[in-house]
Amino acid sequence: MGEKRHTSFPRLGLLSRDEALRLACATELPAHFGRQCLELADTATEAMQFADDAIDLLIIDVAALITDPNHHPGRAAPHALTTLLEDLKGKAPAVVVGPVDESLWIAEVMEAGAIDVSARSWMLAGHSAFIVESALAKAYAQRRHELTMRELHQGVDELRARNEALELCVSKLENEAWTDALTGLANRRQLESVLDQMFSEAVRYQTELSCLMIDLDRFKAVNDMHGHAVGDKILRLVGKVISAGIRASDVAARYGGDEFVVLMPRTTIDVAQGVATRLTESFLRQVEAWQTVHGVAESLCGMTIGVSSLSRSGALDGVALVDAADHELYANKGQALRDATMSGPTRRRAS
Repeated sequence: MGEKRHTSFPRLGLLSRDEALRLACATELPAHFGRQCLELADTATEAMQFADDAIDLLIIDVAALITDPNHHPGRAAPHALTTLLEDLKGKAPAVVVGPVDESLWIAEVMEAGAIDVSARSWMLAGHSAFIVESALAKAYAQRRHELTMRELHQGVDELRARNEALELCVSKLENEAWTDALTGLANRRQLESVLDQMFSEAVRYQTELSCLMIDLDRFKAVNDMHGHAVGDKILRLVGKVISAGIRASDVAARYGGDEFVVLMPRTTIDVAQGVATRLTESFLRQVEAWQTVHGVAESLCGMTIGVSSLSRSGALDGVALVDAADHELYANKGQALRDATMSGPTRRRAS
């Protein structure tokens, strides 16, 4: 509704061409509410101008909107009335005056937006002030209700927005608590949580579970010779290589330092060894490409991977499965060192 003028009396409008009704309202309402409270309109257009000017209540005489001489107002509301009531919604409350003794049209009028309905005979009998007081009280209560509901919905929306922000913050914190910030892989805390679950499921359903233990060769030398910034780039590269080379059902984690673990459910050791080979080859290619771009002549570092499986290792728990992969890792490192000693300096590759 429009902005109300600061007056000591309500601003009322009457849409009617009936002289008796006009006289009754013009006599009783100013005496009750104040001399300047009432304005008269002959047409719906004039009545809408009252509404646009923030009137407090519009009194609508049904007869003023009947243009069809054969229309019976007791059986149906005039189309012009329901249209006017629809247009008034949100602008001004309206009380409709008509033949209440033939009331088939009342529900239609109330549904269209009237605040109340009154009999023309009551208005002519000197009850117009009471009827208007009642309608104003209903309109005020309706406005308070609408305002309360708007405030409630606004409060709910604000609360929902705060909850969504809080959930996002909690999700971010949980992700940070379970994720290695440098590589984007799971951290050791998450690995230990998932490890027990995966091991238990493999035992319960008698399925295979394989584990890769990954370690970088000569990584300490990279940090010593080129600095920790380069070392961090290598670790991030490892994270990308592993993420790109495993399935969504696999779990990859930074175990600590330059060591990484990959858990592969429902995967035989032969398949896991194939994955290990592809990860190593992909890592070496990308390290060589990085060296070429940055003009680094010497080989920075390699990758060695140990592979274990539940059936091959006979592990009794998840920790034992990881230990078995760790044992294979260092066996492979030892073999690579022996091969290098016998054949001269070569890059060590994972098996």
